[in-house]
Amino acid sequence: MSQVYIRTRFFPLFILFMFPLILPISGENTGKGESPEEHRANFLGDVKISPFPAMEGNLAAYSETQVNKRAKALGIDEKAVYHLAKDFPMLYREISSGMKYPSRVTPFNETKFSDLNALIREKGNGSAIRVEKDALEADKPLEIVSADCHIDFRGAEIKSGGIEQGFGVYIRRSRNVTISGLILHDFPDGIFITESENIRIRDCGFERTKGNPVLIAGDVRNFMVEKSRFYESGRAGVIVESGVICGIIQDNEFDSGRSFGNHEAGILLTDKGIYNIDQKVKFPERIHDRTKPAQKIIILHNAITNNMSSGIYCDGGVLNFMIENRITGNSKEGVCLDSGSTGNIFYGNAVKFNGKRYGQTDRALEADFVLGHGRLADGCAAAKLPGISIDNAMYNMVVANIIQDNYGGGVKMVRTGINNLVAMNTIINNNEGASDKFHFFGIEMGAARADVPCGDLDFMASSGNIITGNMIYGDHYAGIFLGDGSIMNRVKENIIQGATHWAVESVKEQENEVSGNLSDCKSLNIKPLQ
Repeated sequence: MSQVYIRTRFFPLFILFMFPLILPISGENTGKGESPEEHRANFLGDVKISPFPAMEGNLAAYSETQVNKRAKALGIDEKAVYHLAKDFPMLYREISSGMKYPSRVTPFNETKFSDLNALIREKGNGSAIRVEKDALEADKPLEIVSADCHIDFRGAEIKSGGIEQGFGVYIRRSRNVTISGLILHDFPDGIFITESENIRIRDCGFERTKGNPVLIAGDVRNFMVEKSRFYESGRAGVIVESGVICGIIQDNEFDSGRSFGNHEAGILLTDKGIYNIDQKVKFPERIHDRTKPAQKIIILHNAITNNMSSGIYCDGGVLNFMIENRITGNSKEGVCLDSGSTGNIFYGNAVKFNGKRYGQTDRALEADFVLGHGRLADGCAAAKLPGISIDNAMYNMVVANIIQDNYGGGVKMVRTGINNLVAMNTIINNNEGASDKFHFFGIEMGAARADVPCGDLDFMASSGNIITGNMIYGDHYAGIFLGDGSIMNRVKENIIQGATHWAVESVKEQENEVSGNLSDCKSLNIKPLQ
């Protein structure tokens, strides 16, 4: 028997049996002498349910997908991801402990960036500078090419002055540099970091930046962006480009970003190079030719809210952590794991009220190929977006999150989602955008076709995934949906209550392992296990 179909008004009692599976995600000490980081890692290291289905041995076409080719080239498989989870405490300590502070402090009493540049050159390596004024003029960009340099702006507000384009601060070929207390209003761009190591941005503010508040690109290792505020950014709040390895983005606020494009999310991890795109530099089109993706970036404890784009856009990033973030009210997806994203861990996050597509212009909707579906009475697009989107992505772990009240579904594998784990999540009422044109699911394994010819994606059904231990509650059209051609998925031991039509819906009978799920409604086109 593949399903347990229970129709009773006492059904919610069964939910109690689910709670032991959803382990604490508060980050508090467990009482076993573990640090919060160790507790997270130990839980993540224990979530392995069973090996992923061997897709290559059963359907050769999957071995030819771009995401699989790159995973092989980079040596990433399911074992690498589980080892990464257990190594989280060590990775966090290695990045954060690399930041060093000079002991000698020099006060700065002038009012212009040009004078501050002169002081940095005069003091050379190994100096700490404290800004004494409450306001400075950026008559020229601040240029840091140094080692062991700490600048504390103490909350000074910086006027853009003579900077009409480009960044206010450049950090190049530097090591052990800290910028703290810097407040930038209405700048063309904020801080650009490249070819550097051990760089920390702390307690800063970026308001109404026309372009990129913080851009980290090319040969950067060990950075931290923490306790900073990004408000009404013109582009992504923090962009981490190809060639960057090991960083922490922690305890920040990303609010009310103003642009609609996928690459203008609150946080962007990419293997392409947005800076190179701006400079008209070509990058490899195919996923498996982009071999220096942003990797081992820890996105931890951030509030990412009310952005016109998505909350986090992982555009081909690999082996990254997204842990205990609050991702709410974004017009597009809460989170996207897209375009070759491999081996990322998304754990303990709250993903709520995303995907309504509010405020989107006709031009933005046309760029997303959904303008033709029209708008609803409230003026928002009829085509909604999910809390979590997975597209041409592999070996990602979506574990122990709260995914609630999103407009276009909870977790959606758009297409070519291969060997991903979706486990122990609480998924509630993610059909908020239902209309006479669309309805949505708790978890979807899709097979979307191409809107236009596209060389950097594969258009195959989502297969070989493990969906287990999730509590799926509320008026989803179906708790779990299997699209045409989605095969060899393991859908096991989920609790599904309140769906309007089906517990598990498949467009036809297909080769999937669907068993041990508890629900108050029937399933469609699910073959009993032999």
